[in-house]
Amino acid sequence: MGMTRKHFNVVFLRLCFTVFLQLISVSSSTSPQGQMETAASRSLEHDNGVHCSRERSKAAWKIIDEYLMPFVEKERYKISSRCRLHPENDVYRDQEQHKMHVDINEWRCGYCKKTFYEEKYLDKHFDNRHYDLLNVVSVNG
Repeated sequence: MGMTRKHFNVVFLRLCFTVFLQLISVSSSTSPQGQMETAASRSLEHDNGVHCSRERSKAAWKIIDEYLMPFVEKERYKISSRCRLHPENDVYRDQEQHKMHVDINEWRCGYCKKTFYEEKYLDKHFDNRHYDLLNVVSVNG
């Protein structure tokens, strides 16, 4: 007896969600780029209600956008706004959308227009100067 298409779709979505949850809850202290996260940045994230680093979140959303969302769109599924996989629930999405890659060694903050030589410094700028713009309400609310 074969697996029906509907059953396959449900299993696939559960698998993707499980992988997503594993990615965002990894306790490893190494980011996908191989850079060590500092203890200060990890504690800052937990103190302010953000439980996933920017690096892990970026890696998880890349997988979701690349593999899961095309499937969801093709099958015309609607993701509940309360689901962690809904794009509006991405803590860093607004900040990521305000990154402007101007040139090879030039990144610009879309909020205050300050420029940086590397993306990692722009990320630190967001953490230090624009933390209040993180989407923490929809995740915790």
